Amino acid sequence: MSDIKTSPRMEIKGLYAGSFDPVTIAHVSIAERAARRLDWLYMAVADNPAKEAEFSPEERFDFVKASIGHITNAEAIVIKDGLTVDHARKLGASVLVRGARSVTDFLDEIALYKQNLFVQDAVGIDSESDGFVDTQTYYTLPNQDHIASSLVRGLINLPGDFDRAKIIQDLVPAPVYDAILVRLQPSK
Repeated sequence: MSDIKTSPRMEIKGLYAGSFDPVTIAHVSIAERAARRLDWLYMAVADNPAKEAEFSPEERFDFVKASIGHITNAEAIVIKDGLTVDHARKLGASVLVRGARSVTDFLDEIALYKQNLFVQDAVGIDSESDGFVDTQTYYTLPNQDHIASSLVRGLINLPGDFDRAKIIQDLVPAPVYDAILVRLQPSK
């Protein structure tokens, strides 16, 4: 093991990327907690055209921007094409922020972490190099571990006569809820 070098504290930026289709209160909670430990947090809507989304990238960006507006050291952005770890490096972020709800999510995050290590190592960046992008995983709060964007999308599209708006209200931030209410209005 090598000696740990200490140097003057550098600004620590993080990148929290996801499809956020739509952003939920659990996502916002993770962003709030990560921002407390970072100097700057980018919350990035990943625009993956190969993935069918409920909301457009522009809608998702607007949702994220409105939902994290109270976090003074956070900014909503959109990323397209390429690896998240490369986007982080371009933004000057040394940390990828990730969220996990369950053991399954945790195992997925370990695999993703290892992939990011592999990709960085392939271009000559190891954990001791300047430019290395590490990962911080935050766990959802116990009262939010059931919340997933896929649950919200399922409720939006689930057939049947029930008060879906009332259920969705507790899962998403107010700006997202307002947009979903409009979407749920019967067509005229």
